[in-house]
Amino acid sequence: MTFYDFIISQAGRGDDVGDLGEEIAGDPDFPRALNDPILLGGYLMEHVYTAEQLAAATAAWQEYQLTTATSLTSNDAIEAAPCPEPPRVR
Repeated sequence: MTFYDFIISQAGRGDDVGDLGEEIAGDPDFPRALNDPILLGGYLMEHVYTAEQLAAATAAWQEYQLTTATSLTSNDAIEAAPCPEPPRVR
């Protein structure tokens, strides 16, 4: 899941992150594949998003990181994969 997918899924939730999701969903120039917080901040500043939207982007990025980390650790295929044996030291 990209940040774009995450943030537009938050649109309409009734807070600053939801408002940012609505704004980004309506931004035809927003880079859909963007997955770097520094580039995100640069894009938002370059495209004159407000200070409130920048703060919401920081909060949204933290939520996004938690969401993607949780989805990775709960992946059944990863959990079912056997761990290799460590090398034996003689």
